[in-house]
Amino acid sequence: MKLKTIKNIFTSFKKTYLTVGYDILQFIIFQAIMILLFVSLSGAFPGEEFMPTAGTIQSYMEQGITQDLKESTTQIKMFIIKIFLFIAIAIILNFIISSFFKSRVYNKIKQKKYSFAYFKKFLIINSSWLFCWLIIFYYSIKIIKNNAIVPIIIIELLIFIHSTVILRYCINTKDKYKNILNNTFNISIMKSYKFLIPVIIITIIFILNFSLTFYIIPAMILKITPESLSTIISLILATFAFITIFILMSFSRLYYMNTIKSIK
Repeated sequence: MKLKTIKNIFTSFKKTYLTVGYDILQFIIFQAIMILLFVSLSGAFPGEEFMPTAGTIQSYMEQGITQDLKESTTQIKMFIIKIFLFIAIAIILNFIISSFFKSRVYNKIKQKKYSFAYFKKFLIINSSWLFCWLIIFYYSIKIIKNNAIVPIIIIELLIFIHSTVILRYCINTKDKYKNILNNTFNISIMKSYKFLIPVIIITIIFILNFSLTFYIIPAMILKITPESLSTIISLILATFAFITIFILMSFSRLYYMNTIKSIK
């Protein structure tokens, strides 16, 4: 059964090679928008002259220079507002961009006809899901003690990845929101034991990939590379490692989705 699932992955991968392109394109577009957004907002950020220290504020008060103090305070308030504005816009854009590309990816893999109704439902569910997990991660970091935070966050992250792939697979235009969540819970929790082999295989592949692309292969190549070419070769190796990550993400998603399909 598992060997058949793996075979189906490579067969399906021929038809869904664009999913890797969608993932890379999503990453590039999001990064580009974030840079443009940061540049557009940074022009109004206060400079050092508008960021008074505690000593400067005390000096203003002693000398009765209230106008300069008011201007500095206004600049600081604007700086804080723009920081929050940047974070809010970044989160909203991430939800929209992620939902668009991920809906294309999952729709492509399931070989269904893409529609605005599907994107709309995917956007609502995916955004709500990501927002809820952001809250979970935030309060976990805030509440849990320092010595326990790392293992807890790792466990939560694994649960998030596992359940998110299943949720996105279950999204369709026919089922109601409640039914989609019920299906997600049933598969991700009640039938989690069926994902044991896929998780082990994916983990082994990721460990091997990271070992090869980030350590073994670069060390071997850079060892025989002339010093004058080391920078260029390093960039090529980094690009290669970057691309392999997206290929493995696509492979893992395909493997998971074939497993989900066999369960349903």
